[in-house]
Amino acid sequence: ATELTGEKRDEALAARPMTLLGAITTSRVVSQFEDLREDLETPLSRILPVRQNKQATASFVVELSNPVDAGALLAVSGPPYRMLDNARLGLVQQGGGREVDLSFVRVSSNTLQSLLLASVPAGTPYILTVPLTTPNVPTSGERWFLDLFSSAAPLAPRVATNDGRTEGFQVVAEVGVNTTAERTPVPPTVEVPVAV
Repeated sequence: ATELTGEKRDEALAARPMTLLGAITTSRVVSQFEDLREDLETPLSRILPVRQNKQATASFVVELSNPVDAGALLAVSGPPYRMLDNARLGLVQQGGGREVDLSFVRVSSNTLQSLLLASVPAGTPYILTVPLTTPNVPTSGERWFLDLFSSAAPLAPRVATNDGRTEGFQVVAEVGVNTTAERTPVPPTVEVPVAV
C-alpha cells in the first residue's frame, strides 16, 4: 500500500519469482573405460585418471531447490571441454531410481542443450551425466555452468542456475613411451620394466 496526499492505494505486481538450482553436492569426471566389462583387454585403463584429449563422461549430483516442469530446457556448459556431436545427457535419480527422459536440442563446441520431457521434483538428488572430450591442455579448475530455462523458445526466462559454482576437473597429460630393440628379439614375448 502506498500513501499519497492522504489517499491509500494498493498495487499488485505480477512479477514471476526467480527459482534457483539447488546444491550441486559433488562432481567428478569418469573415464570412458569405467563402464566397460571387467574382462576388458586392458584392465589397467579402468583405474587410470582421465587424460587430455580423450572421450570421457562428466558426472554431477544435482539437487533442485524448487520443482521444474516438463518442457524446461537444460543447458550444460563446461569450457574448455568439448561436447560430442551425438551426445545425450542422462538424468537419473541417485541410487538407481527414476530416469528423466530428455530430448536432444542442440550442441555447440562447449554447450549441450536438452529438453526435459518430465518434471523434476525439488530436494531429490539426481545424477547428471555429460559425454564429452577432455581438453588437450591442462585444466585448472574451470567452472561448469548448469542452467534451466522455462522452455526452448528464444529468450525464454532462466528458472534455475548453479551460478557457475561447480568446479572443473583435473585431467592428466598423456605420457608417450617408445621402446626400441637393438636387435630383433626371438619369439614372441619380451618383458620390459618401466619405472615412473
